Amino acid sequence: MKLECTKKLLDFLGEKPGKGVADPNADPLFSWTANLILLNRRKTIVITHVASHATFVLYGITAKDLRNIQELIMEGMENLLKSMYVRQEIIELYLRDCGRSVEFAANTSRSAVATCNKVCERVQYLTNLFDPGDPFQKPYLKWLNDDMIPKEGYAYVTDFFLSLLRKKYGAEIQRCRA
Repeated sequence: MKLECTKKLLDFLGEKPGKGVADPNADPLFSWTANLILLNRRKTIVITHVASHATFVLYGITAKDLRNIQELIMEGMENLLKSMYVRQEIIELYLRDCGRSVEFAANTSRSAVATCNKVCERVQYLTNLFDPGDPFQKPYLKWLNDDMIPKEGYAYVTDFFLSLLRKKYGAEIQRCRA
């Protein structure tokens, strides 16, 4: 999976990517961007899906967590999909198609950076509710993704992301918990 990051996040991660060129054939379903912000004196990585603005956060990341940052990102993505009630088989397919390793790259799109900055503003509204012991903030994933985007006639973030998944994997992608 290719994760485009801001310069601030790349410096925090200790990554030195070269200047990349955006791939015109890249599937928008697998396009993510990330930024590093400071909330309550804790470093927070905000990861946003570029096309649908679906978001998850990694809150309170320390230098010790950088050793397994790839696993944290994949687990955060899995938690996001679970919060949307996506079936476990589809989650595994999506994570497999993304790739189990994360390749950090510099941002190539100004609109992706603008989208991520707007989402970071939205994350700051929930700052006082975040639990310092939970890096994934699972209870607030629904609130983070309860926004409307002006794509396809003002669709909800969750609905638009699920429609992208539906196009890729078929009609039955969700399962409601009983």
